[in-house]
Amino acid sequence: MKMNNKNNNIFHTGFYNEFIWNMRKKIEEIENPDYTTELNDLECPYEDAYIFLHGICNIFALCLHDKYGYEICELNNGKGTCHYFCIDYYKGVKRYIDVRGITTSYEEFINEFPSLKNIDIKYHKKINLLDFEDDEKWKNAGYKFAEYVIKEKEKFYCPQEIIWPNN
Repeated sequence: MKMNNKNNNIFHTGFYNEFIWNMRKKIEEIENPDYTTELNDLECPYEDAYIFLHGICNIFALCLHDKYGYEICELNNGKGTCHYFCIDYYKGVKRYIDVRGITTSYEEFINEFPSLKNIDIKYHKKINLLDFEDDEKWKNAGYKFAEYVIKEKEKFYCPQEIIWPNN
């Protein structure tokens, strides 16, 4: 998969290739294959992948870290808004990775979270599923769904699948 070069050497994969107004719809189209009426009755939050952008981004970042070794990062304004994601470097260029895919543009990445734009990135060296305060009964279901999304859209997240410029 070749990354799009929009301009100024900004490259991205995955849902970043969608128009901004279509991105949410495309992410929501990834439905949890384990989601059932019974889970809905139990208030399981993992119906579609959009929950990994606004809701349980921490579990998706952890899953990316476990699969690819990406560094887990957090932006938190201390007022209830935060976003977990991953960072990786390719030939010295920082790449921001979350459920949307990979981008080298911080502006493109942070556009979804304007209140976090000027917040310092907190880097997590080691983190595990139990560290998160999310509802305990859904952590494993969330992690399993994150694994499914990454497997289904591996070219969006996997550095080996991407043909980088000057490769």
